[in-house]
Amino acid sequence: MWMWRRRKQNRSDRLSKPPNLPTKTGSSSKETGSSSSKGQICRRFTIAEIRSATQDFNQSLLIGRGGFGSVYKGTIKDGTLLTVALKRWNFTSNQGVSEFEMEIDLLPMLRHPNIVYLIGFCNDGKELILVYEYMSNGSLKDHLHKHRTPLSWSQRLKICINVASALEYLHNGTSGQEVIYNNVKSANILLDDQWAAKIADFRISTIIPFDNDSTHVSTDVKGTLGYFDPEYAATGRLSKKSDVYSFGVVMLEVLCRRPPFDLNIDGEDRVLVTWSLGCMKRGELEKIIDPELKGQISVKCLNDYARIVKCCLRERQEGRITMAEVVFGLESVLALHERTDNAISKMGITTSDWRLQEHFFSSEQNSEKRFIVISDYIQVLESPKKSTLLTGEASDSSSEPDYEVIARQLSSRDQIMKSLIELMQLEYIQHADGFMRIINFLHLIWFYPVKKEADVNFRSLLDKFSSLTVYIRKSQNPLRDENYLVEIQTLVQDIEEDLDDAAFDMVAYLPQDNRSHSVGFENLKPGANYGKIHLATFWSGIPEVHASATASATNRAISCVKDLKVKMLGIAGSDAEEVADTLKNMPDLRSAFDMVLCVRVKNNSIQQLMNDIEEEIEPGFVHDKFTNCLLFVDCDDTYIDLHDSEFNLSKWFGSVQIVITRGLQNVYCPVDIEIRVEDHLLPWILFSMNIDQATLAKYSIIQKMEKILIEKCNGHLLAIILLARNLRGVVDVRVWELALHELTSQKELSSSSLGVTGDVMVRVIRFIWSRMERLSQRCIMQFASGYIGTIYDKVSLINSWIRVELVKTEEEGENVFEDLIRSFLIERVGGNYIRIRHEIRVIILTHFVPRAYGLYLKEDGLESNRMPTIEEWDAREIHLSNNIISELPDNPNCPILVNLFLPFNRDLMDIPITFFNNMPSLQALDLSSTSIKCLPSSISRLTTLRKLFIKDCDLLMELPPEIGDLNNLKIFDSEGTQLICLPKQFGSLTKLESLKFSLDDFADKHKQSNQSTQIIPATVFPKLVRLKELIICVGPCGEWWEDEVKLIINTLQKVQNLGYLRLYFPTTELLEIFMETKNSRGFPIYQQLSNFGFVVGQLQQRLISRIPHDLLKTFIKLPKCLKYTNGEGDVEVISRLLKHCYAFFVDRHWTVRSLSTFGVEEMEKLKFCLLAECNEMREIVNQNSLDDPSRIPVLGSLEHLMIHYMKSLVCILNGPINSVCLSNLKTLAIHSCPQLRAIFTWGLLDSLTCLEYLIVEDCTIIDSLVSLESHRCSSTPHLPNLKKISLLHLPELVSISRGVSIAPRLESLVVYDCPKLEKLSYMEASDDLWEIKGENEWWDALKWCEPEWTSGRPDYLARVFIPLGTDGDIMDELADAVDLLPHLCD
Repeated sequence: MWMWRRRKQNRSDRLSKPPNLPTKTGSSSKETGSSSSKGQICRRFTIAEIRSATQDFNQSLLIGRGGFGSVYKGTIKDGTLLTVALKRWNFTSNQGVSEFEMEIDLLPMLRHPNIVYLIGFCNDGKELILVYEYMSNGSLKDHLHKHRTPLSWSQRLKICINVASALEYLHNGTSGQEVIYNNVKSANILLDDQWAAKIADFRISTIIPFDNDSTHVSTDVKGTLGYFDPEYAATGRLSKKSDVYSFGVVMLEVLCRRPPFDLNIDGEDRVLVTWSLGCMKRGELEKIIDPELKGQISVKCLNDYARIVKCCLRERQEGRITMAEVVFGLESVLALHERTDNAISKMGITTSDWRLQEHFFSSEQNSEKRFIVISDYIQVLESPKKSTLLTGEASDSSSEPDYEVIARQLSSRDQIMKSLIELMQLEYIQHADGFMRIINFLHLIWFYPVKKEADVNFRSLLDKFSSLTVYIRKSQNPLRDENYLVEIQTLVQDIEEDLDDAAFDMVAYLPQDNRSHSVGFENLKPGANYGKIHLATFWSGIPEVHASATASATNRAISCVKDLKVKMLGIAGSDAEEVADTLKNMPDLRSAFDMVLCVRVKNNSIQQLMNDIEEEIEPGFVHDKFTNCLLFVDCDDTYIDLHDSEFNLSKWFGSVQIVITRGLQNVYCPVDIEIRVEDHLLPWILFSMNIDQATLAKYSIIQKMEKILIEKCNGHLLAIILLARNLRGVVDVRVWELALHELTSQKELSSSSLGVTGDVMVRVIRFIWSRMERLSQRCIMQFASGYIGTIYDKVSLINSWIRVELVKTEEEGENVFEDLIRSFLIERVGGNYIRIRHEIRVIILTHFVPRAYGLYLKEDGLESNRMPTIEEWDAREIHLSNNIISELPDNPNCPILVNLFLPFNRDLMDIPITFFNNMPSLQALDLSSTSIKCLPSSISRLTTLRKLFIKDCDLLMELPPEIGDLNNLKIFDSEGTQLICLPKQFGSLTKLESLKFSLDDFADKHKQSNQSTQIIPATVFPKLVRLKELIICVGPCGEWWEDEVKLIINTLQKVQNLGYLRLYFPTTELLEIFMETKNSRGFPIYQQLSNFGFVVGQLQQRLISRIPHDLLKTFIKLPKCLKYTNGEGDVEVISRLLKHCYAFFVDRHWTVRSLSTFGVEEMEKLKFCLLAECNEMREIVNQNSLDDPSRIPVLGSLEHLMIHYMKSLVCILNGPINSVCLSNLKTLAIHSCPQLRAIFTWGLLDSLTCLEYLIVEDCTIIDSLVSLESHRCSSTPHLPNLKKISLLHLPELVSISRGVSIAPRLESLVVYDCPKLEKLSYMEASDDLWEIKGENEWWDALKWCEPEWTSGRPDYLARVFIPLGTDGDIMDELADAVDLLPHLCD
């Protein structure tokens, strides 16, 4: 509502400015007489001036005639030449002085950019002449009906908005008077040279007196047939709503390109309003659209536009909406159209989009689906007249509810809100139902071996749909959180975007009959009715086809259960039980689950079903949170809602997947995916409908080959359509035999290792190629080579053929074009636009375009400076990483290049400006670790690029603005490349899912020198609606970064889908601000992240790091990692965040004395911990500080603990130890702890049952790993899973375990610089040892004394000893001994 008011205010501001037209004030009343009502801006012309302007009314300047008289084009000379339109009264006209006076009295008061400006008048003698600004493009009526001018949907919407804005201005009294225009028609809508619309002819307008409290005035009926308000015509009561009705007629005229009254049509259909509303009521909205517009309008835009029309054309005046509401509605439609226009043009959503709607939003549910936003309802609540914007008609019981009537009947605002929310819930439920149908069909299409055109992750789409159903259910709870409605709206938008992207994948495979009308795929009753047998019935009657469809449905069900992990799978239709029985009896499927249960729904009682499940559970079953169950529920024809909160299986199982079966009745059971055996007849149905089955029915031998051909296509739907299209109408058996021979040939295909598509598509296109004209072959090759992945204009395509002399004339080009359309090698996507499917294009380029070199060029790591030849660049993939290439070619021709990898070419500094000009298919580009200084402007040509890597490019500091042209970019990674700013053009990359970049430490200096405003523009992140991963890396920075972080936090509130964030917070105060910041849904941002990596504290420049660089880089990338550096004092904020962390790095904290300070309970999820240079830390965990040490599982989830340079550390744990303390620890590494005397106490030895790797280095006073006070006799070995021990630089080490039995499964022991370690105990040297590494001198000096070693050095130990340095440099071996990265990555 606030936005609507703001728009209205902006319009009012604009209206105060008069049009930019010259005016003249005269010195005498004789020349320029004017009344006070006309002010000084309406000029009075003499007849001499008029005759001069029109060359004495020269007939060559006559541009039109109307009810008032003739209209001339003229030129007024007044210092400058001004072109004007002059309307001259015809004395035979039934209009005269009163209309003339109305025009000159009213128009000077009106100042609006969409009202024609009256420059002046002449009433000299018998002449009555009006002088207007000249509108060079004439009337809308002429362009719609006379000239048939091509007008885009966007142009038409803007024209309607212009006119509606003018009418709103007249009605709202901004001019000082409220005016009823009473002359709304396309003939009075004039267009200037920019196609802006203005209304003219106010001769029959009416000014509403100020003292008139009525909503109407009574007057004689005036107007034009077809535009009349019926209530005005019947009663003589004229109101503002009369203009609304007439404008509704104009909106229909604009949409349909039909006059309001057409004498060439018989019956009631000659009246535009009657015909159009009838079509809308029958759910046939698409029939009334101007064919020129099909393919330009999304269904949502059209439905919203149609609802505005219906609200304007209501029978009674009081039921119609206001012009203000019309303007708001039309502006919303235009905004929606502009948002979706790119997707429509790129994905080719055309009339086939109607087919999707017809299939999945059936007319039974009301064909006019509407996406309702919350602002619509708020407008109903806040509008003084309770607006009915975009609602259905109250008199039509089958249409949508009339919210205006509902609002009037409710007594309070709370009741209104409650009712409206319930209506919203109903709309969302209907949306979810339609989405489920489309998602089912999309999954069916992608189940077959068809190459996806859309880059849509089906698992992600399914998760969004599941979340949508959950939120819809939650929103129905009386105690609901209102944020659910926002969540639902966001999910609906996300799902619609994904389905829009995937539309081109679906539309070719929708069954349709021979009249191109959609048919109901849901029930598989294709209208292709040859004789009296439906195609589905015909094919399912063939046993082997039916068996194949059943097997296909079964395989799809298995894929849903095993691969997609679908939580609730539906199997329906005639053979549902057969498919379910096959699943139940599959050993592989049963072995994947701990339990498989089968129950039948006896009634619709959830409790009864729960009891039946409990009876099926095996006796003695013990509940386990990790138990997974596959549950088969046979619903038969009984309704059951397994989403009900009472249906809770968590008390028995950790996870459950449910397969619901039901019979022939269409009983609704909400599921994630539904499978019908009938759906899997799709390959046969598609072939039949593209082949002209009626003709082939006469040839039995061809019918037999038809079945074999479909089977040989192996379910490849695109291959089936191509084959059928190219056999359509062919009754020559020899041609069919040729196709059959091609598909059954055992001959291997050249380039079969391409990996782009299967042999089937190559063989089918090879068959098509053999029957194509040579000219058509050359033209499709030329198109495929230059195609850049978006729609292509037919005229431009034919002109390109003419330009390269493939065809000589447009007619010849038209013939080739139609031939390619018929063969389905290219497809129409609306009007004169076309697309070629990626799979077809790649096969043509790789198998039919002559080439001298292979498709893959791989010369990685050769340290070569050889530049590939021009011919070699014509490849699908090029790998030239880790070489010494210093230059790249100018403008290489790479029509099929998909992946280009050039990293680690340090000598590469410059990229030629034209380098990317001819890479229309490039999807992945890697220029990391090169010395490039800039990216060329030709990078804007890479419109298909999805992944761009420019990591660690030391000389690259700025990105070009052309980066914003990479509209399909999904991953951008410049981590390690120190940029001085992020270009604002990144806001255009709306498909970006992963954004990683590093900023220069002195970015603020560049900002000041370049006088730029922002290093990271605040407008970028909110526009990246699909962003899931954001990583911003910076080094030690000044105060400028604190300011940037505050801006980033504010903008992140609007990034809805962010799942991973890595960010540096210089202070804990900034971290606290971030943790308290909520997104638009009302949830803290950090709690909605599935992963994060945060650095908190002041970073400092270090010349030498005491922690290995690779370990630092790896650790910060660990899941849910927090690094706290240079901290001091209070740790409350850190502790709060630790509850959500898996990895914690404490670096140089100056006051903390124990890790317990951060809260033991807060670290219950911690798996990785790295502690470095915390000089006051004396113990890792102080058990004595806990209230009940036996109750709290201290660091029970921790798997890896690394300690570096802790000069005050004296022990790992201090105090009593319970059995779960560090019980999951796998890796323990301790480096440079000079006060540490031992590692293990007795209690700790008992706890560390999972320890696998132990590293102790540079601990100068340790004399044994086991403390003296822990020594006691025990026959049970400790550390049962310890596999490797590395002991380095331990000058006081005397014994490894003081004779305590440890590490019975020890495999590797590394000892270096431990001069006092003179003997090994058999308690420390297991039989599983396969290597002992150490210095030769140490090994030779070892003492093998009795009673442990009765025969001296045992042979099995002698065989496994390997002197350090044997396998290479000794320092490398020592580095490997303390390397934990492989274990962290595991």
